[in-house]
Parts: sequence; C-alpha cells; structure tokens
Amino acid sequence: MTMEFTSRNFVLLCCILLFLSITARSQDKKLITGDFSGFSFTQLVNEAEKQTGMRFYYNAAETDSLRINISANGITLNALLDQVLKNTGLQYAISPRGEVFISLRFAIQTDLPPGFFVRSIKTKDSVPAPFIAVAEETKPKEKLKNSIENKLFEIGIKNSEPNKASSTIAGYIRDIKNGEAIIGASVYVDSPAIGVISDQFGYYSITLPKGRHSLQVSSAGMKDTRRQVLLQADGKLDIEMETFVPSLKTVVITAEKKIEYKKPADGA
Repeated sequence: MTMEFTSRNFVLLCCILLFLSITARSQDKKLITGDFSGFSFTQLVNEAEKQTGMRFYYNAAETDSLRINISANGITLNALLDQVLKNTGLQYAISPRGEVFISLRFAIQTDLPPGFFVRSIKTKDSVPAPFIAVAEETKPKEKLKNSIENKLFEIGIKNSEPNKASSTIAGYIRDIKNGEAIIGASVYVDSPAIGVISDQFGYYSITLPKGRHSLQVSSAGMKDTRRQVLLQADGKLDIEMETFVPSLKTVVITAEKKIEYKKPADGA
C-alpha cells in the first residue's frame, strides 16, 4: 500500500512539473504588440504584463529616468527587453514560472542548479543558460557614456511657467578629467535649428521651445556628446566632456546642418 501511495505521488509530481513547464513555455511564446513611444518604464511593464501574463519585479528608482521610444509588432518579451534595456546598465532574467526580474549590472539567478540539494550528484553550482536571459553587454566606459546620453534630464519645475512657450537651459561645460572650462563648445539642437557657443568660463545659455530635445555638444579636441532633456521651465544643466583621442587608422568626416550660433550675453 505504501508503494502504491508513493507511485501515485510520483505521478502527481510529474504532472505538476509538466504543467509548470508547459505554462512557462507558453508564456515565452506570447508576443507583444503596441506603440510604446513616450511610455515610462512602469507603463511599459503594465502593458507587457497584460499581454504576456508575466509578473515583473524591479526597483522603480533604477528605472524612473527611462523613457521608451519603440514600437513592437509581434515580438517576444526577450526581444522587447533587449531593445529597451540596451546600454542602460540594467539586466533582466526570466524564470520558468513567468517572473521577470530587472536588476542593475547583474542578472538575477532564477533557479538553483540541478542536484543542488543532492550533493551526491556531481554538478556545478551554476544555472543552465536557458534559464537566464541577459541584455546585451557593452564595454564599461561605453556603457557609462551611453547611459548618461540616454538618460532623460527634466529641466525646470513642471507648470511653473505656464504662459511661456520657451524656456532657457544654462550651465557650464567642463573637462571630465580636470574640471577645466571648455571654451567655444557648440551646444545645439537640430529641430528647430538653434545653437550657442560657450564663453571663456565654459558657460552656455540656450533658449528652446518647451518639450523634449536632444541637446548636441561638440568641441575641438573633445568627444561629441548629447543630453536628452525634457524642458519644462528655466533650469540648469552642467555638461562634462571627454578628451578625443583619434585613431590613426580611421578618418571620419561629418556634416551638420547649418545653424546660427549665438554667444551668451556678457555678464551672464
């Protein structure tokens, strides 16, 4: 009788494991569709949970600056997260139970290795590759640069200047290594075509229509950089640049649209 009971339990356990496996695989195959332009990460998560049935776990403080700008047409959750988290320093891991963990720098292990509780079995204390999906990695320095260039900086206090169509961003441009002012740096946006040049103190001041802009910054001998800004009112944004070390094997020629630059007023 004991043998019969044990056999039934074994069969029941196998059925449960099979059900969990099928459920996890069906979730993996669910595709995501939608235009997520302008979404916050939380809004994207809510939509992804609705379409896939999966549950997300993440630290809101690590994702609050992310702004989504992609459209999906029948793609997997892995493909969506690869695009959203690329160059952000964030990683993701998907468990067989349909849980999605977002973490900074390192992916969370979602399962213990086979035989972890049976030490007589010679196995490695590591998780098989299929259980972890990791966003594409980049070099540390490049990742840091891409992270700050893709971060959205909110300038000014929202609704503090409701009657103004335009606002001003001002700040100092400095060398990231020594903090020295960068003189004559170009700060501009492509649309509308507006640009200014930093003064002898590295100070710049640019007035733009309120809203989202990609602020381009360039200077001789320095690496070009950019800042994503959401201009809501007058505010400050200091910018750091890196020294450009040219490659002897590569010559790059770039062309920019014509922009009229203005020097900041004296005494600014």
